[in-house]
Amino acid sequence: SSLTFDGSALNVLGTTANRSIEVGLGATQDITSYIDLIGDTTYTDYGARFIRYGGANSNTDLVHRGTGNLRLVTSESADISFITGGAQEMVIKVDGKVGIGTDSPMGHLDIDTESAEATKVFINGEASQDKLLLIRHYGNSEGAGASGYAGYIGSKVDNVLTLGHLNSSGSDVQVLHITEAGNVGIGD
Repeated sequence: SSLTFDGSALNVLGTTANRSIEVGLGATQDITSYIDLIGDTTYTDYGARFIRYGGANSNTDLVHRGTGNLRLVTSESADISFITGGAQEMVIKVDGKVGIGTDSPMGHLDIDTESAEATKVFINGEASQDKLLLIRHYGNSEGAGASGYAGYIGSKVDNVLTLGHLNSSGSDVQVLHITEAGNVGIGD
């Protein structure tokens, strides 16, 4: 194995041995180690940083500066897996399907708890704000815009579940209300 620098690239060469770069190896106390990438004259200290803070159970961060996108890219047909505690918890498949608790999502979003607990999805927000699950009307696409041609189910007033839709002009047409007591109302 050998380490070379050709003026623009640092190369770790080897034919059969594993190769690694270890930052912080040999420290005699907890230290913070990081790698900085500088690619512009605006952020001259770093534009991107991969950092491990000192301590056995400390955080590790990937920091991106600027208004450009931080992208996680697979250039071949590869999935992106998120692994915690040694187990895959979420996957983004090459076809765009997302699986939480499954590595074989059956739809665009598939949540599978595979345990003796209820599967729950929460839509939270500030008090006194609508919390809605919007579903685009069958004959329309995302080109219809954010404020029309969609059915919804959600909470528009306190302690009431509402089923309704946003018509072509974006007006809210409330169709069905179910109160906390189980009373049902039809229409506005």
